[in-house]
Amino acid sequence: MKNIKLIIGAVALLVIIILASVMYNDLTGSYVPENIQGGEELQRAEFSVADESGKKISFSEFSGKPSVINLWATWCPYCIEELPDFQNAFDKYKDKVNFLMVNATDGREETVEKASAFIKEGGYTFPVYYDVYSEAAITFGASSLPMTFFTDSQGNIITYARGKINGEALEKGIQLILEK
Repeated sequence: MKNIKLIIGAVALLVIIILASVMYNDLTGSYVPENIQGGEELQRAEFSVADESGKKISFSEFSGKPSVINLWATWCPYCIEELPDFQNAFDKYKDKVNFLMVNATDGREETVEKASAFIKEGGYTFPVYYDVYSEAAITFGASSLPMTFFTDSQGNIITYARGKINGEALEKGIQLILEK
């Protein structure tokens, strides 16, 4: 009887360890973008954002170069963790790729002033835009943050990542859009 309890306890512990490992990997792992083209017509990204001064800017103004669009917020820990990788990618590819770091500005929890101060304090130099019209969130169906979209030079979405991505995944996405 004692051996059976010991075996059941060991099996239960093993199951808990396996489940914890799977959950840890799911929660902390980075999503590697996959090509979503799949022979289907690509979705074209159409939205407007505001710059820090409040000027409305249409995504179509960025046509001619592929783009990386990241939806983020200062209250999102995964968003903050991936910002250094975006800064590194911006430094490396800013002449070949548009970077649109689109802050999920809601005017209450996330304001232009709060996000702008955060970017300045962090020493980030990539361009930041503000989704004050909620057009980017609606266009991309942003139900969670962060989300990253990779578009070709005509604004067609080539691939995307839902959740935190690392530098390797970001590089893979950029290579996909540079090849288009």
